[in-house]
Amino acid sequence: MEKTDFVKYIKKAGKSERIKEFEYVDGFFVKLAYASKFIWNQVSEAGRSNKPIPRGRKEEDRFDEQKLRKAYALRIIQGWSGLTVEIMDALIPGFFDITKAGLLESGQTKTDEEIAEIEIEYNEDTASTLVENSMDFDNWVFDTSRDTEKFQNIAERKKKEYENLESSQKEV
Repeated sequence: MEKTDFVKYIKKAGKSERIKEFEYVDGFFVKLAYASKFIWNQVSEAGRSNKPIPRGRKEEDRFDEQKLRKAYALRIIQGWSGLTVEIMDALIPGFFDITKAGLLESGQTKTDEEIAEIEIEYNEDTASTLVENSMDFDNWVFDTSRDTEKFQNIAERKKKEYENLESSQKEV
């Protein structure tokens, strides 16, 4: 039997990017990258900065939470579809009223139903601002992106095998 060095495969898999689409709430789908240890190290490095210490030649390693959240949102959230003003209002209460007031100021006349159905397109600024301002969404992204089972093809195949087995037993 041939001996295989699996170390190189492990390293390659840890550095590879897996992206999968998940439904957050009805009709709002988010594309997330799997947050491997390698990716989390990159994100945490982006949140660090060195600041010179007065009266010394050393630098102090500082942690900037705003930089970290932005790097995290940009690296993990890869896109979305179906995010409407109505859903955003559920994530950040008051968003609908502020949007409505902004549209009225710009001279646009829309009904409440039309405003609620306006779709918010994905861009990096919107993604990082949403993560910064919605604790529920931030927690969901964090938990989902680190859940290895949700990104495994093996888990999906085993689930289908189980469902097939279960349905074949019912037929008998």
